[in-house]
Amino acid sequence: MNGENLNHDKWNQSPEFTAYALNELDESRAQEFLKELRDKGISEEEIRDEVASLQLLKATLQAEFSKDHLLRVSPEMREKILSPKSTKGEQWKKWLLGFSVSTSVAVIALVVFVNDNIIDNSPSISSINDVHRGEKNILLEKKKIIRPERKQELVENSAQLSGQVMNTTESVVATRMAKMKSAQISDFAPAAGAIKGKMIPSPQVTSRIQEEEFNREGYDKIDSNPYTLVSNEPLSTFSVDVDTASYANMRRFLLKGQKPPKNALRIEEMINYFPYSYEGDFSKHPVAIQVDQVQSIWNQDRKIVRVAMKSETSSELAQASKNLVFLMDVSGSMHSPKKLPLLKESMQLLLRKLKKTDTISLVVYAGAAGVILEPTEVREKVKILKALDQLRAGGSTNGGAGIIAAYKMAKMGFIKNGVNRVILATDGDFNVGTSSRGALLDLIEEKAKDDIFLTVVGLGMGNYQDAMLEEISNRGNGNYAYIDSLREANKLFNIDLEKNLTTVAKDVKVQVEFNPNLVKAYRLIGYENRMLAAKDFNDDKKDAGEMGSGHTVTALYEIVPVGGKIEDIAPVIDDLKYSKQTKGKGSRHDFDDELLTVKVRYKSPTGSKSTKFEVPLKNKTQKIEKADRNFKLATAAASLGLKLRDDELTKNYSYDEILKLAKEAKGSDPYEFEAELIEMIELAKTIDRND
Repeated sequence: MNGENLNHDKWNQSPEFTAYALNELDESRAQEFLKELRDKGISEEEIRDEVASLQLLKATLQAEFSKDHLLRVSPEMREKILSPKSTKGEQWKKWLLGFSVSTSVAVIALVVFVNDNIIDNSPSISSINDVHRGEKNILLEKKKIIRPERKQELVENSAQLSGQVMNTTESVVATRMAKMKSAQISDFAPAAGAIKGKMIPSPQVTSRIQEEEFNREGYDKIDSNPYTLVSNEPLSTFSVDVDTASYANMRRFLLKGQKPPKNALRIEEMINYFPYSYEGDFSKHPVAIQVDQVQSIWNQDRKIVRVAMKSETSSELAQASKNLVFLMDVSGSMHSPKKLPLLKESMQLLLRKLKKTDTISLVVYAGAAGVILEPTEVREKVKILKALDQLRAGGSTNGGAGIIAAYKMAKMGFIKNGVNRVILATDGDFNVGTSSRGALLDLIEEKAKDDIFLTVVGLGMGNYQDAMLEEISNRGNGNYAYIDSLREANKLFNIDLEKNLTTVAKDVKVQVEFNPNLVKAYRLIGYENRMLAAKDFNDDKKDAGEMGSGHTVTALYEIVPVGGKIEDIAPVIDDLKYSKQTKGKGSRHDFDDELLTVKVRYKSPTGSKSTKFEVPLKNKTQKIEKADRNFKLATAAASLGLKLRDDELTKNYSYDEILKLAKEAKGSDPYEFEAELIEMIELAKTIDRND
């Protein structure tokens, strides 16, 4: 088809073509629309090129806008930009694509640099940081009057900015365009299959277009725990973990049609995302333990041991007054609708749950930190909501200054025998001030000594710094969650509120001693960055995890019984000459019917000295079919994470088998967490090509 016909038909400028290119049409209509284009004589090469151009533009704008901390427009302008009534809605695409890549980026950089500090009478700051579903009609406002005294500064700074963005963007564009030019037209059609109305994005095109979109996310490397010979190390010691961020983050990737990065999957957080209906005797301790085992679902000649813990549900602590300080990142990287706007909506959910006498403080940080709202009772909801509504994203990220200000505010409003907690909400993109990881962690660790606990809430994508946030929560006597939707916010700030805010036991450690007469080797599933040395168990100076009111914690071990084959999983060493066991009273042979013993240490929320208790496990095994549904649910969640990590443990265990186990585990499920796990397994099966 020649250029004259293209201009006449304008097939590539129609809103429906844009929707098709961005996978926004349902499957049946997408196929019909593709056929209509072919019937008009438009070649697959032309369609492919136009689709590639649109998706390239969207992805490039997403990537570069998320990096540009100066991109800010007023709420009124945002409304115009996103309005479907705009008569210039299709011109932005043609205008930008008409320039070379370097010219387009330079123009964008020059326009967006004009912000509220430069423009007279500028409205409050807002954002067009994400070009997301439904936001197809974008028009950058170019007619702004600049004060004369700032013109020279604007020229110098915009030239520098556009140069930096251009260098980054040109390499990204070249890579993306090369990948998309080689794509097949079928790659751009919506994938078949939907789960409860959620269309599954095409994995091929998603991975090609969005590969670079996540390459600035920060994850620490996770080396899976190896099998350990009991003859070498009979003790396995770890800190409890009640974090849930990894599961929610995994869900975010799967819903976008992507397999999560392996290092984004911490198996213990996937297991502990779910509320288990464990029972417990709390007459002596605020923490109860249940230990049992089943035949391994992953290897027939091995066993899975479950260490199940539950903390006391304290009505007294639940009624205690709460002093909550929100430390909110309002830097430029928080522009996206999935970041600061979502955080504001989440806080409104929390306000409905709190008592009128509880207090809220708001501290924000960007280039500098500031107190937006001093301790204010929830009964003054209008005042709190007004302060929230004024928050806008913009500037760089001085996390250290914000942390200092937040803990100062928490001490100012400190409630004796109450709940005192800082809630840090950010994407973790610290880049100004105390930005080194070591310095921030030292700062958090020092502030945690004041009996002020910490909740870390991660948000967003693209530059999400998971590793930093997870370690900050560990050092700050805290827990760590990730919010990808208002539904997840409801889980954090409504359903699980008391678990996440009210601490009943701190520095909780677990040590499992394996009986060498019955266990040859073991592997702890997950908890890789929660491992402790054996000597740390009795060291009250060694920090560990916290458990809130009614929290459940589950740990799974796969063990190799004595007589089992281990040559393929652990090196064999010579017998130790000086550790031969002798029979007789008081020897280990008195406990030949015990597979292992679990020991637990914990402190009271304000205590400094720990208490220890222990529970043995008799050597009795049952099949997984006979196990309670909690055991099945934990094992299914662990199996999904292991499968997505391509772990050797699940190489012979399929998604269909995981799905069957998850369905067997499903109970009353009032909040549909278990139903969602089933959906995630189905999505993972569709996306993962290694099954």
